[in-house]
Amino acid sequence: MSTKESDVETVCSGVRYSNAHRTGKGILLTAVGSGEVHILSEGSTEPELVARTNGQPAGVAMDSTGRIYIADAAMRAVTQVTEDGNKEFVKEYEGKTFCGPNSLAFGPDGSMYFTDSGPLGETTLQNSSGSCFCITMLPKGDEGEQILKPLVHECLAHPSGIAVSPEGKNIYVSEMLCNRVLRLFEYPAGVWQTSVYYQFSGKVGPSGLACGSDGTLYVGRFEPSTCALPGAVGIVSVISPNGTIVRDIVVPGPSVEGVALSDDETCLYVSEASTKCVYKVAL
Repeated sequence: MSTKESDVETVCSGVRYSNAHRTGKGILLTAVGSGEVHILSEGSTEPELVARTNGQPAGVAMDSTGRIYIADAAMRAVTQVTEDGNKEFVKEYEGKTFCGPNSLAFGPDGSMYFTDSGPLGETTLQNSSGSCFCITMLPKGDEGEQILKPLVHECLAHPSGIAVSPEGKNIYVSEMLCNRVLRLFEYPAGVWQTSVYYQFSGKVGPSGLACGSDGTLYVGRFEPSTCALPGAVGIVSVISPNGTIVRDIVVPGPSVEGVALSDDETCLYVSEASTKCVYKVAL
């Protein structure tokens, strides 16, 4: 089953947004060109400025307390938006600076998960050096203790999107240059396993991910406009909790980057690079 382009509404245009994330207050959007983070409120067509990063915000997420964190590829760090500006949150593992974080998400227990791949072309099939990390917080006074650990370390071919299942047991990662979505899960306790959740064919590979409250996974699929065939369109594949595609959502332009569900999960927001548009699709 596919959605016709006539079912797609253009919400805003003129800015390339590389990532989208729902917050309960609207959709956060990262503008890589200007280094800004915007928020698009429900019913609005004018995104509002949230933060200027002076970097390249590739991914963004809000935790349960309303704090906003940014995966900044240029600064090669995860940063936090504060009243005093954008400050560094974490930038290295065991003394080695990250390649360039590019997507992040929170689990229901407050754990942060993020991918680290650097610019497209830096982590390749021949140099599969991308990673996926987790940050957990152990209570310790008012600040807590930050625990950073890799779930998959320096072996992924450009991980570019991440989402967490509703119960927090499955972490989904889009490995763009292998054209697949991975599922990470902990079994036994303290040991992380990786399996191929879905292997695609066609296009370059999956990009942004979003997971619904019922476990349905929405997978943006990316193809550079310079490589696309004439008349190429963008696709968001909808994968059921049992791992089968039940629907392909079609939007103008081949280069889907960010996907985010509306707060009530009745609509999907899709950012597409070549048209510099954010689209809204009724589900």
